[in-house]
Amino acid sequence: MKIIIPMEPHTAARPRFNSRTGKVTRTFMDQGYRRWREDFDSWFIDYLNDTDNELLNYMTSLSDGRPIRNEESHQLVNDFNGYLVRIICVLKRPKGNKRTFPVASNTADLDNLYKAVTDGMFESLPFKSVGINDRWIQTIQANKRYTALGTNEKPHIEAEVLRIEV
Repeated sequence: MKIIIPMEPHTAARPRFNSRTGKVTRTFMDQGYRRWREDFDSWFIDYLNDTDNELLNYMTSLSDGRPIRNEESHQLVNDFNGYLVRIICVLKRPKGNKRTFPVASNTADLDNLYKAVTDGMFESLPFKSVGINDRWIQTIQANKRYTALGTNEKPHIEAEVLRIEV
């Protein structure tokens, strides 16, 4: 199931460390990421409502319509083997840059871009309420690129989730 998220990609925040001990003293989202997550959460809930929870229904049932969890034991059924997740983060093209793919030292790390999207989806209230877990992601395919040259393409995120069924 593929969705287009009409938001500029953002990186997930990293935990802060105590410079004296090297240990995590507290974990928090920086202000920019917190605002992005709030915007993402709002968009995502609207998206799910506008599509009659099509993504939730897809992710919680197999292709033959059976739920991915046994209704009595709540254990995952043997046919369900997790998710394959593809993410493409389309970044705003810097002026004068003709590259398709961002390789400059000032571009965001792909793993942090990807994490922001998967956290936004899998940590959302709708996903948590039906028990969807990001531990079930078995395969990740991620790309980042700039908006296409000579077009008015806007920064956005393309996300696709596929069930792995055997």
